[in-house]
Amino acid sequence: MKSLKIIFTLALINLACITNMQGQAQGTSELSLGYGSNSIYKIYKFYDVSISTALSSISYSEIESSGVVSLSYKYAVNNRFMLGGSVSYENLKINKIEYFGLLDFEQTSGQNFSNFSIAIEADYRYISNPKFQMYSGLGIAYFTSEAFESNTSYQLTGLGFRVGKKVAAFAELGFGYKGSFALGASWQF
Repeated sequence: MKSLKIIFTLALINLACITNMQGQAQGTSELSLGYGSNSIYKIYKFYDVSISTALSSISYSEIESSGVVSLSYKYAVNNRFMLGGSVSYENLKINKIEYFGLLDFEQTSGQNFSNFSIAIEADYRYISNPKFQMYSGLGIAYFTSEAFESNTSYQLTGLGFRVGKKVAAFAELGFGYKGSFALGASWQF
């Protein structure tokens, strides 16, 4: 029992030391290039299903995405909070398929739509160790695309990880214009 208390105490001291070490100082800049999948644009068009009033036909959209390529710049306002912006690009190919019966359907040839987003973003670093950072973030974007009526979008990064010192790899889980899963590389200077 005494060894368990010692291990628990050492683990708490280690955790306190890790969270007090700063991976970025105030004034640090970060440039990152990433690739994401399953953007909000793809998900929104995927659920574009319509059923005729007489139930004689059902139509839906089949979506192909190039994935989202994004370039971001962020500035450390303090040791845990980063503020910046990003630009991202995604190409969607949308095929409309309409079913008239069990074996009777018609497919409309694919239309290509380019989504170009410009965003303001903020990140909060829960763990800001020089070699490992864990964060969450929020972004609001203006985008251009013929496929959508609205021109505003968002990105909610639920959990992000950055591994490395100056040059590092990152992975993010979230929802929005950058996709639900993104990988990439970043450089802090």
